[in-house]
Amino acid sequence: MWVVGLLVILLFGLTMNPLVSDQRKTADRIQAIANMRSLSCAFLEFDQEFGSYPDDETAPIVADATGSELILTGPHSNPYFRQLIAFGIQSESIFYSVHPEGSRKPDHIVTPGNALAPGEVGLSYVYGHNSSHDPRLPLLIAPMKSGTHLAWRKPFDGTAAVLLISRGRDPFENPPFDLNRRGEILLADGSLLLDPSQPYFHGKPINIRHPEFAD
Repeated sequence: MWVVGLLVILLFGLTMNPLVSDQRKTADRIQAIANMRSLSCAFLEFDQEFGSYPDDETAPIVADATGSELILTGPHSNPYFRQLIAFGIQSESIFYSVHPEGSRKPDHIVTPGNALAPGEVGLSYVYGHNSSHDPRLPLLIAPMKSGTHLAWRKPFDGTAAVLLISRGRDPFENPPFDLNRRGEILLADGSLLLDPSQPYFHGKPINIRHPEFAD
């Protein structure tokens, strides 16, 4: 009994250790960035094939071309990422990122009704663009607060992971993006990444599809 109690105390002490917590946040951020890097090639290949990144117009074309029965459109990022699965990605893991609203490890079942189920996606998707949109379009962001243009500060220690994607350029030239106190994502010059006046949005409203989580 004493041994069990001591073990519980030791484990609790480890989880409360700031160093352990910082290391976990760093590891989670590195994992998100690695997954985004893997997805960058898939997005560019998809754009080359269909003329844009996944959207409502590409959905029926993808379904016809692949015979997929997956749900490929909707209010969240999950169905648009399913277009990439229908296009050939068989791993759910690269869509995962730690998220405080209820993320869970993917189960790698990519059948209709199971592919990228609620909680298995942690990445928000900046919807409605293609690879001709320069300079360096922000395409994926984590972790963001659902229904907002703000990021959660705690999971990645006051930073956000962002995929900046453009043909012929390294999508990760910059380190993780800092957040201000509100959770707005900052560029190196202090301006806001998600400001509609930024040239890469071409005057279009910013449409972000956030991950779906279980009720």
